[in-house]
Amino acid sequence: MKKAYFFLFLISMFSCAEQPENKETEKNFLNTIVGKWNLSEIKGFSSTDIKNLRIAPFIKFEENKISGTNGCNNFFSSITTISKNNISFSPFGETKMMCQEMKIPDTFGELISKTDMYFLKNNTLIFLNKKNENLLTFTKE
Repeated sequence: MKKAYFFLFLISMFSCAEQPENKETEKNFLNTIVGKWNLSEIKGFSSTDIKNLRIAPFIKFEENKISGTNGCNNFFSSITTISKNNISFSPFGETKMMCQEMKIPDTFGELISKTDMYFLKNNTLIFLNKKNENLLTFTKE
C-alpha cells in the first residue's frame, strides 16, 4: 500500500512539474509568430486574385489571440493549442459585411478553421490541415 501512495506521489510531482514547462514552451512558440502576417497564398486562388481584393487579407497574433481581415470582414479568435508545429483556435467570430467579391473571404474563413498545423520558416508562415496540405501562406510584415 505504501508503494502505491509513493507511486501516486511521484506521478503528481511530475505532472505538476511539466505544466509550467509546457506553458513556457507555448509562450516561446507564440513569441515566434507574434505580429502581423499578410496573406500571400490561399488554396485554390492565384496571387493575382489576392492582390485584386479591395482590402488585403492579414492575420495578427497578440499573446494567445488572433485577429485580422479576410479581405472583407474582420475576424477574431483565441489560440487554444500551440506547440512546435500544431495549432488550433477557438471558434472564430467575425463581422458580416457583404463585399462585391466574397469567394476569397469565404474560402479564407473556411480554411483557417480547418488549420491543424503550421510551418514557420524565416518570414513565411504556412497553415496546413491534417492531411499536411497547404491552406494559407502568410508573409511577416
